[in-house]
Amino acid sequence: MADSSFELEQPLGAKGKGKESDPSVEEDCPRPDVDFISKMPDLVLVDILSRLPLKQAVTTGVLSPRWRFVWCSLNKLDFVGSTTLAKMDGKLCDLERAKYINQVNNVIGSLRSHTSPMLQSIKISFDLDKTCFKDINNWLRFALDKKVEVLEMDLRVTNENYEFPLPLSDGNMVCLSERPSSSSMVVETLPFKKLSLLFVNVSDLTLKLLLKNSPNLEMLYIHGSELLADVDVGGQDINIKHFTLTGNLEVQSVSLHDFDLEKFHYIGRDIVIRLRNLPKIKEVCIGIVSVGLKNNVFTAISSVASYLEVLNLSIDRREEDLNIKAIPGLPNVKTLKLTIQTEKYDSLIAFIEIAKKCPKLKTFVMSLCWCTPITRNKTQYPAIGHHFPHLKHLEIGGYRGLVSDLVTFRLLYT
Repeated sequence: MADSSFELEQPLGAKGKGKESDPSVEEDCPRPDVDFISKMPDLVLVDILSRLPLKQAVTTGVLSPRWRFVWCSLNKLDFVGSTTLAKMDGKLCDLERAKYINQVNNVIGSLRSHTSPMLQSIKISFDLDKTCFKDINNWLRFALDKKVEVLEMDLRVTNENYEFPLPLSDGNMVCLSERPSSSSMVVETLPFKKLSLLFVNVSDLTLKLLLKNSPNLEMLYIHGSELLADVDVGGQDINIKHFTLTGNLEVQSVSLHDFDLEKFHYIGRDIVIRLRNLPKIKEVCIGIVSVGLKNNVFTAISSVASYLEVLNLSIDRREEDLNIKAIPGLPNVKTLKLTIQTEKYDSLIAFIEIAKKCPKLKTFVMSLCWCTPITRNKTQYPAIGHHFPHLKHLEIGGYRGLVSDLVTFRLLYT
């Protein structure tokens, strides 16, 4: 009876009888006892770590002496914490907050004690309020010392917001809501190119001095500040190109003037907006989420209308409130986006009048948000359409197949 087992003629790697092995092949084969990854250049290892979450990248420091400080050469630090704190009780929430603060402090402490390169970006994302100001100020000081170009702070608080302080030339930090500025106060030059402040309090005066002392700042995003009231930004020493304000409930007015702004986005309640002498502005987005579009919105953009290429408006008022005569000419607008909060009125024809002011229109997007049940009326729709010679893309979201929808297509494609 034949034996079903078998043996290799010659064990792998054995020498002696049988086919002679090729020495060059043996040299090329990886040996299991050699750590080839650790022998890679630092630049390669840092690139590998940059693709991992920060917590995992830092953990590699315990692998061996070779790996101990490799993560310290990362140029981006994303401290993104849990998003579920709102569902936790008070004590557990406090424990998670303390744990997060301790982790950030440990990383920053290690980087302070080790010679590390300048950082490109830092992101702080966790539920932190004004009671954590000492730790947050320490992180901000670290970002300034490392000449960070991109700083994102999303503090997601449900209590009182942390207030963004101004760093002074003497090393101190001051909150202007607690201490008024004086002529002797010298603000440190800030290195940021992009600054995002979510649920961080910024006062009107802080904003002015922040912009004045940030010569490289090009993008500024402020959301949920409780201190902004009358925003007035202007002057040749202002360099921001993109300015976004959303959810700042105390804002009463926004005045932007006399600098090279390219994009302005505002989402919030109905306020007074003044835009003047902004020759490089190309895009304006005004989203009125609670009150709606009033004729003063057209007045606000009229002085910059000839420069615009992208216009995005949120409208939640009846078409009867739309004063067609107030709509300025928009000779260079190529993209028009209208978000319309619709209530029981099925006629959208009047809003095409805005598109008619755009002779170069290529993309027209209408997003219809039906807030109440649709009712049909006996409106007599015009039979004559308008020719849009450059229109390439038409999109209507919230389409319901009403007569007015069909007439809208007819007016646009006649």
